[in-house]
Amino acid sequence: MFTAPKSDLIYSNNLTGVAATGANLYFDNANALYLYFNIDESVSLASLRIFITKNGAPVKVLKGTELAKDEKGYYYKTDAIAATDFDELYTATVYVDDLMISTSVTYSVASYVAANYSAATELGALVQALWNYGVAATAYAAA
Repeated sequence: MFTAPKSDLIYSNNLTGVAATGANLYFDNANALYLYFNIDESVSLASLRIFITKNGAPVKVLKGTELAKDEKGYYYKTDAIAATDFDELYTATVYVDDLMISTSVTYSVASYVAANYSAATELGALVQALWNYGVAATAYAAA
């Protein structure tokens, strides 16, 4: 039986010239998240600091010049996410220099599943299987 998780996608856009624009799930031999930002050309990448947290705990700090870029914009790709961590919240918060004004995006594998679990599609079947695997792995690890 499939029980859909809730989505916890959160945007906070308070920084002029930097906007959190999306998030996505990376499928491969290990899953990861992409957290996306649009950064205006007037903003120096060297002036940006990106703080990555997992459930509020610090993971790493990046310079703006360390962000990757594709057709959707600049992004941070998380490290591999274990099946037992599919409901963990990852947040990327962008600051300019030392200003206490920020832009952030928060996402999880559970958010992706919640947005794409429709049983009428191949993607829906895939994310249902992925989520069920995560639930089973978590139960096994707890036993």
